[in-house]
Amino acid sequence: GTTGRPKGVLLNHAGLKLCHDRTRILELSEADVQLTFLPLFHIYAFGYSVFMSFMSGASQVLMEVFNGEQALRLIEQYRVSMMHGFDAHFSDLLAAKAREPRDISSLRIASFATGAESVRALAERVQSELCETASSYGLTEMWGGLTISPPGATMPQRCEASGLPQPGIEVRIVDVGSGRTLPCNDIGEIQVRSYARMIGYHEDPEATAAVLDQDGWFCTGDAGYLREDGYLRCLARYKDMLKVGGENVAPAEIEQLLCAVPGIRAAAVVGQKDERLQEVPVAFVVAAEDQRPGESEIIEFFRGKIASFKIPARVIFLDELPMTSTGKVQKELLRKQLHSKSASD
Repeated sequence: GTTGRPKGVLLNHAGLKLCHDRTRILELSEADVQLTFLPLFHIYAFGYSVFMSFMSGASQVLMEVFNGEQALRLIEQYRVSMMHGFDAHFSDLLAAKAREPRDISSLRIASFATGAESVRALAERVQSELCETASSYGLTEMWGGLTISPPGATMPQRCEASGLPQPGIEVRIVDVGSGRTLPCNDIGEIQVRSYARMIGYHEDPEATAAVLDQDGWFCTGDAGYLREDGYLRCLARYKDMLKVGGENVAPAEIEQLLCAVPGIRAAAVVGQKDERLQEVPVAFVVAAEDQRPGESEIIEFFRGKIASFKIPARVIFLDELPMTSTGKVQKELLRKQLHSKSASD
């Protein structure tokens, strides 16, 4: 996982209705072909690709390991019409397409976990260069996907939001200090009540009690807000949010600008303790093979584009960002690396 120690999640069969409803919303049929490159032990893969294929009669093309060039060849060869992934997958697909154009006109839709500002520009490119996407949000504890945008949703709904709650799913935004339910457009913790929520964490009643209240609301630990059109927007993990001099700072905003710096291929931001400001942002970046900007050049790029307290205090170069098997950045490992680095400095 992305948050440290993994926990076993006990689920029952209620979530099959979620899969069935999603199959209907995405208009999946026996004429469709899904490309499956997400690991099959993960809720995203079997909640979307596997069960949705069983329920609709759609075919699947399975990849043992994700590779952008191979994925495009398979889309062309098998006339794939649907796929599911995270930003790392779509970024690699676009890069592979630029190197080796393929006929991918069969693609009609892909589910994409959007909402964070750092993926908005990528999501917009996907619409024009690959296919329409269905914005979505989900958690293993809630049987995977909870929200989805239907085909024909507007561009902002696809690229800036995280989907509409599926039938039978309740979503609210809560102030973590007071527990008060917040109105539209106010940022707080995303909480969910669902018929398909987990039974509990395996052999961990304390962890279970910490995230479920007496009314059945699950505390996701994610920061976000509800838009006026009913769409949810997930911004970041609450523990990923930075508190810089009393100001709430979303790492995704900084990461988006970092990826606009010439020569930066990937970036992630975590907080480092600071005596004066409580914490400051630190950037971990992966440079392009043919170009590596300096730390001072990167910091100078930010001036005038973002508030001064959001500019990274340090830039640390890596060969690659640590990723989960599903393509998410493991920020917990970056925090540990930063802590050990600070201790040795």
